[in-house]
Amino acid sequence: MYLKRSTKKATGRTHLSAVHNYHENGVSRTRTIKTFGYLDELQKLYEDPIAYCLGEIYALEAERASKEGHVTFSKSKAKKISKREVTRKNIGYLVLSSVYHSFRLERLMTNRARKHDFAFSADKALQLLVFSRILDPASKRHDFFGQGGFFEHFDLSKDDIYRALSFVATEKDAVLKLLDSHMRKDFKRKGGLSYYDVTNYYFEIDDEDTFRRRGVSKEHRPNPIEQMGLLMDDNGFPVTYSLHPGNTHDSATLIDELARCKRDFDTGRIVVGADKGINCSENIIACAAKGDGYIFSSTIRGATEEMRAWATSDTGWERRPAKREGDEPYRLKSLIAQ
Repeated sequence: MYLKRSTKKATGRTHLSAVHNYHENGVSRTRTIKTFGYLDELQKLYEDPIAYCLGEIYALEAERASKEGHVTFSKSKAKKISKREVTRKNIGYLVLSSVYHSFRLERLMTNRARKHDFAFSADKALQLLVFSRILDPASKRHDFFGQGGFFEHFDLSKDDIYRALSFVATEKDAVLKLLDSHMRKDFKRKGGLSYYDVTNYYFEIDDEDTFRRRGVSKEHRPNPIEQMGLLMDDNGFPVTYSLHPGNTHDSATLIDELARCKRDFDTGRIVVGADKGINCSENIIACAAKGDGYIFSSTIRGATEEMRAWATSDTGWERRPAKREGDEPYRLKSLIAQ
């Protein structure tokens, strides 16, 4: 049994119903068990209508199973179970599904997909990609074979999943702005402190192109790479990301990324916390000139002799208690550089 969503082309309204799949005389058939009504009307009655409908479906499924009683079956010990044969259902993803639908991503994906002639649901594809990435991160091919492990009825082909990746990439800005608005409203996200870092990904290709270039690989590989800068809020949740050619140095990504984040996400003043890869005089000057703050790590080995002597000295340290239960006390000292 699964939740069926039927969108009326004339009105654009989505109708929800519980549908049961069964086989009769070797032919696959479907039967509507219960109709819930239109999504826009259900949103007036329930905070999360999708979660409500799924809860009703699981109750109906449990009731049906109890009426049918127990089923005994046998399996040959010599026969191996195929990796593609889904024998278990994941129910824990319902927590993720509730959060997903609270962000109203379904409405955004459905509206944006109308200008494309897709034979699949872009929203379903994004749900599968998100749930699979969190619960069982692997390849997109693996996601395709694992879609039967959810109670949701995705009905996606491999090509559908790959097409959805390109579609989601084109709608990146709209998705991130929608998520940010709900993070501010529902999770009290505030601007003022952000963390920024850069990593890179390699590609199994021999030749470079305009974007995948050879650079300093985090995995010390000779392959062409691509740089990704990630900005997180003070709770560690991603705000936005940017992609750069593989030969771009980490420090060269910060200034433009902060300007874009302020423009698109209205963050206000930002205190940037980053590792030594971002630490350079140009970034420090840029942060100070715009009224932003910065916390950059630096190596003792590369510091001046005076700075090394100050950092390694046993004097000047202040003891501070642990901020949270379970944390260790710590020491700190400060110096205003001339």
